[in-house]
Amino acid sequence: MAGIDRNTAGSIDLQGYDEVMKRLSGLEQNVNRRLAYQALRKASRILILAARQKIQSYSKTVAKSIAINYQSRHQVLVAVGPKKTKARDPWYAHFIEFGTSGIGRFKRKGRVRYRADQPARPFMRPAYDETQEQILEDFGKSVMEVIDKYVQKKNAS
Repeated sequence: MAGIDRNTAGSIDLQGYDEVMKRLSGLEQNVNRRLAYQALRKASRILILAARQKIQSYSKTVAKSIAINYQSRHQVLVAVGPKKTKARDPWYAHFIEFGTSGIGRFKRKGRVRYRADQPARPFMRPAYDETQEQILEDFGKSVMEVIDKYVQKKNAS
């Protein structure tokens, strides 16, 4: 049902999308979007857990903050990554993922910190690379489960 386009960095190209859309064509537009979001949120849980496991030993603050941090209103899109909350501020997560190369001094909470040569310790990309096949499988299963639940609910009404 699904395939992967490895040329696009950080995205997944779903093959079989037309087949899923045929099944959804009888449903209302807002229901389509809601069902797709539910399936994406379920499938993204695998990526969240994998990324948390990879960064856990280095930064517990970043590990706890990894969640779904964006949903688009105009298209079915879910982004996973560190998310600022009242208790946690993972402002430095990108420094861990990509490292620093001559960035130098920066201020944080009134203190000047300096580390111009921090090596990259990627956690999101390796987690994505390791779980993308499983994400695709789970997304397909989740879509079908969500559709079946919706149809059963509609038929029961």
